[in-house]
Amino acid sequence: MNVSVLLVVLAIFLVGIILALLTLRRPKPAKVVPPEHPANVRVSHEMVAQLQQTLERGYRQQIEASIAIFGKDLTATSQLLSKQVERLTTDVITRELDQYAQTLEQVRTVASEAAAQIHKTITEQQASLQKALEETVAVEQERRLTQIDSHLSEIISSYLVEALGAGVDLGAQTDYIMKSLEGHKADIKKDLTRGV
Repeated sequence: MNVSVLLVVLAIFLVGIILALLTLRRPKPAKVVPPEHPANVRVSHEMVAQLQQTLERGYRQQIEASIAIFGKDLTATSQLLSKQVERLTTDVITRELDQYAQTLEQVRTVASEAAAQIHKTITEQQASLQKALEETVAVEQERRLTQIDSHLSEIISSYLVEALGAGVDLGAQTDYIMKSLEGHKADIKKDLTRGV
């Protein structure tokens, strides 16, 4: 709708310019000094009719020539406006697409950075949990080994007595067995640590 309004305004403007040019193109009549006593001129009706027809023909020819010039100018202006509207539309669309691409790239960058930060945080938490778990397991293992170590002699003695039965007297052999177990205590701990 804006283009049609623009074309109407442009057409009115061009008609005004054409009329102004036509007025300027007319040769200015030479200054005629009126005689002191004008002569009475009589013109017949046929001459008046002929002069009117000649004037009408000249006037129509001038109007037709002006319309032809105006039509050519209007066509050229319309084509120029079409090209400019097309160029402006293309420029606007190109700018909008460029802005969209920039925004999309910014969103991708932010998302990538956020994903990298999340991955880093998860990795750090996994490492922290792994370390805490290993420390907990090591502490528990050490506690159990210490508990076994403090009662190892008693535990083995009770198993031996139970295995050999009540009829066997280990009284004289008890010190020797205890010393032997104490000597092999480190090996027994290694075996228990490895799960043997």
